[in-house]
Amino acid sequence: MRTFLLSLLACTFALPAMAADEHYTVAAAPLALKVGANGNLVVTIKTAPGLHFNKEYPAKFTLTANPNVKAAKEKFSAKDGDVKTAGNDGQLTVALTGVKAGETTVTFTGSFSVCSDEQCYMKQAQVLTAKVAVK
Repeated sequence: MRTFLLSLLACTFALPAMAADEHYTVAAAPLALKVGANGNLVVTIKTAPGLHFNKEYPAKFTLTANPNVKAAKEKFSAKDGDVKTAGNDGQLTVALTGVKAGETTVTFTGSFSVCSDEQCYMKQAQVLTAKVAVK
């Protein structure tokens, strides 16, 4: 009985740790910039079938500092118009300037929500990445 209860308890705590790819994937067209040039990086949060990006949720993301690119700001939100819906998906658009030549990965950490008709899934501290080449 004790083993059964411990197994049940372990399963109860394991359930919330669902892989992010069950509800969404991240897509971004690689961005190529020249040093000193500007360009827009568009990161798309593609929802799984039957789900949609929750436009009512106050989605927000923070850009991790990167020596190869510079953004006008570090924080992005749906409230400020940086995060929008595109069909069933969400999009984060960030204006970047190339600073130092090299291939780099731009990283954002943030929160958003995706929903079905019956349930919403809150995604907290999610890490999104995109490739950028500065020449």
